[in-house]
Amino acid sequence: MSELSFPISGVDLGSLEATHDLVKVDPSGLSHLSYSLVLPKGWVSEEDLGEQDDGIGQLMRIGLFADRVGPDATVAQVSVAKIPFEIDVRDWVEDQAAEFETELVYCQEVQFACGPVVDAGGSCGPSDNRQAIRLVAHADAARIFLVSVMTPMFRYDEQRNNIAIATNSFKLLKPSGSPQLEQWLDSAGGNPAFHVAYPASWKSRAVGKPIPGKSAVDILLTRENELAGYLRVKATDPAVAGDMSTHEALKLATEELQEGGVTLTAAWREDASPGVHRIEPVSAYLTSGRLGDKPVELRFALFPRGGLVFAQSSISLLKSENPVLWMRSKRAYEIALLTARPG
Repeated sequence: MSELSFPISGVDLGSLEATHDLVKVDPSGLSHLSYSLVLPKGWVSEEDLGEQDDGIGQLMRIGLFADRVGPDATVAQVSVAKIPFEIDVRDWVEDQAAEFETELVYCQEVQFACGPVVDAGGSCGPSDNRQAIRLVAHADAARIFLVSVMTPMFRYDEQRNNIAIATNSFKLLKPSGSPQLEQWLDSAGGNPAFHVAYPASWKSRAVGKPIPGKSAVDILLTRENELAGYLRVKATDPAVAGDMSTHEALKLATEELQEGGVTLTAAWREDASPGVHRIEPVSAYLTSGRLGDKPVELRFALFPRGGLVFAQSSISLLKSENPVLWMRSKRAYEIALLTARPG
């Protein structure tokens, strides 16, 4: 696996005219999904993509290309999934990779022709026919587009640049311009005043325990009248309430979780999630617990912003129990980290 590398190369069409074509695709009856990408000359496309499931969360193939016919072909696929709720695209890519038994050795967020993307690479398939694969995904208005290119391991060195060009060059011809998967709403705390954004499929409510120098809101996701995700965002004015160390803030968050019926089953540890560490400066922690008879994942973050100190506590189902609800909870937590502000 260590021999795999995934170059990030800009696409200069002028220098590729002799060897590559700009391919534009307008899927039949789906002009809103039209796109372009750059492929080597001589590649062929499959016109009959078969019956496609376009249900929520289902990957629908809208393009299939190959350099030859047979098991040794290099194959590029373009797919789209309707995702009308906020999740982190990186979490989604990693979940797709796990579902299709792909071992990722590389995954990062970069800028390609279509804008911000998650770029990942690794290998998949049985040991006697191992394939190198590159996956590039980006969100556009309640949809995630995925370009995947795979080739037999023994062909990867010769195909590496073609794969990089195909995945780097993908662009929607009619993009919405919005990377959000659903609308964000605004919630406001009292005294001290603050604002925080949350996905529209969640609900917000004020926390009715006034404490001098502190205010908070709860943000909840329910499913069939059951709690499916929970987030508390609290703002503290240290000029009124005094300073609090990270240790004291974690202790208080633990006590509040226990008051809500949550029992910790492990000690807090540093949260190394890339989506959390995009926000600086944040002290972030993660642990496991139980809410009633359900195992849950718990997160906590502490960060200063605009003269206030914000603390966030989150309760979510385990990823192993429900990957989609886990992704939605984690994304709501990240959105709050990004948007909590005084005012």
